[in-house]
Amino acid sequence: MAERRVKYLRLTALRQDGNEVGALAQVFWSLAEGMGYNDAALKDHFNGGLDDPVPEEEMAQLEMLEFWEFVRYLQFRCTREVEDAHVFISSGENVRLSCNNVLPDRKSTTWIYTRFRNSSTVELIALGVKKKNTERHKRLSLGSDCSLNINNITKEDCGHYICQQYKNDKLQGSVYLHVLRVSSSSSSSQTEISAGRSLTLSCQLYSYSFAGVSCDDWNRSAGIELFWVNQAGVKLNISDSRYQILFSSDNCISSLTTTLLNEDHNREWRCEVTHRNQVKASVTYTVKRSG
Repeated sequence: MAERRVKYLRLTALRQDGNEVGALAQVFWSLAEGMGYNDAALKDHFNGGLDDPVPEEEMAQLEMLEFWEFVRYLQFRCTREVEDAHVFISSGENVRLSCNNVLPDRKSTTWIYTRFRNSSTVELIALGVKKKNTERHKRLSLGSDCSLNINNITKEDCGHYICQQYKNDKLQGSVYLHVLRVSSSSSSSQTEISAGRSLTLSCQLYSYSFAGVSCDDWNRSAGIELFWVNQAGVKLNISDSRYQILFSSDNCISSLTTTLLNEDHNREWRCEVTHRNQVKASVTYTVKRSG
């Protein structure tokens, strides 16, 4: 209980700061009030209904992380009113994440990002200005329609993106970005055939995640599925004696192992991810005859 009381008191103190952090605290406080969380309700939530004094040493030990945890809590409450979007992209491609609203002035637009549920929130775009203290800032840009553009996607870009425009105290966009990537036992995207050679292809879907949630959970909650198909588009399964297909739900990896044949020249295997039975992204692997 003491930790929750400290969070509440720290937030109220931050509101009085005459700096950027204080302004952010005030904005999120306004958001909370707009959703029906008045001062008394917030105090009750974070204090557990208790008004016991908090020791000075507890206040001194509190770090800014406590504030951002509260920010994420408010984000969760806000985004319940916004339909979550799922965007799927293959590694190396470019992607555009929509903010679902266009204001005449982009200066009111902020994009934030969380890789994992328990990781820190990262501010990518702050009031229309790109933050330069992030590793990916050179690959980011803010579109004329307030969308977030990310070039040359990597697996580290997966996660939960939120667009904020502070219009009517609501968030304008909530996007889960999933990144599809295929790796192989070969060092290239095209394997030269050698009859009898074993080839293993591993397809992984990188997604926003948190402890205890698996690929099967994503399938049940959002209708997301990962699988292999041949070049005719037919889904491969474990009953095919030529292939060994293994699936790891914890890491969302589907691996395909086969022994190459001479007739496999120009043969393709494709990993696909579907969302509610619609193909959203795919990666194709091709083998060629040497010489």
